[in-house]
Amino acid sequence: MSRAAVSLDFRTGSRVLLVIMLLLIPYATLTPDPGTPAGSAPYMHLGGMAWVGLLACLSFEANRTRAWAVLFVFAYSSLMELFQHYLPYRHGTWDDVWLNGMGCLAGVGIFAAAKWIGGLRN
Repeated sequence: MSRAAVSLDFRTGSRVLLVIMLLLIPYATLTPDPGTPAGSAPYMHLGGMAWVGLLACLSFEANRTRAWAVLFVFAYSSLMELFQHYLPYRHGTWDDVWLNGMGCLAGVGIFAAAKWIGGLRN
């Protein structure tokens, strides 16, 4: 299998995972809270959005497209926080929006570090 075919398969897989994650975000954020352990919410925001931000970077080849994809992920997560604000059984806060943004940047940072180290070619 050629290098281009492997790269295409990798990007396709990343896109599929990205779409799945984006489809799961409303369920995870808008359904009644199952009772997260105290103090774990910031880590869930950072970790979850870092993963989605990393997938957004892996899904596209051009840096401009990657930037737009990460911006879309952040805007999408911010919209979910806005919806939470109006639900009686959830609460969306500016802290959560900020943590989502930091998580997206962490995902970009992980991608950039992996690319700089040489593990990623595109």
